[in-house]
Amino acid sequence: MGIILASSRAHNSPCIPCPEGYVPGNPGTFEELHKKVKDLYPPIFEGAKLRVKRCHNEGFFTVHSLTLSSMTPSGYKLGTCYTGSKHVGRLERYPMIMGELMPNGNLATTFVHTLGCRLRVKHVNQIVKQKFEASSSTIDYRSDEATFSITLDNPDFSKCTGTLVVHYLQALSNRLTAGTEFAFHRSQLIPGGQESMIALAL
Repeated sequence: MGIILASSRAHNSPCIPCPEGYVPGNPGTFEELHKKVKDLYPPIFEGAKLRVKRCHNEGFFTVHSLTLSSMTPSGYKLGTCYTGSKHVGRLERYPMIMGELMPNGNLATTFVHTLGCRLRVKHVNQIVKQKFEASSSTIDYRSDEATFSITLDNPDFSKCTGTLVVHYLQALSNRLTAGTEFAFHRSQLIPGGQESMIALAL
């Protein structure tokens, strides 16, 4: 589990150098781990789904999807994605802007960009019935052997509520990574007003 990074030009040094022989490589993020575990379970779907993707140019495409199902929300969705020309490694391009719009006006947007080559920022918004329903902001710092992330979910500074999540992953070898996750949640609906959780991963 690692990221292989190289320069977009032969005369430039790699954005995140990873000398061969003793450095195991960057372990990725906790979000990527959750996604890989989720992908292990087969998706349950009943109905029909039509998806049409159109590439307008190298950095911009649109997706039209129509879902008919009794188990998942049905309807039409319009998705767009734009990727910039900044390369970090062979597979990553920034900035990345994604959006998904439904006929009833519900909108989901994602913005991802990198500051330098090691610091990455991500912001996600969900607008439902013309109101901001949810938001999430994440900062990732990626070194040769570790990733440190801070995420702030649904903050309400006037009420001092929201969720703060801190992640740390350390690559011990090419095949072994250890990490920890700390979450702190404040809400008026929780007895005592706040709660915290810590988890370990190996």
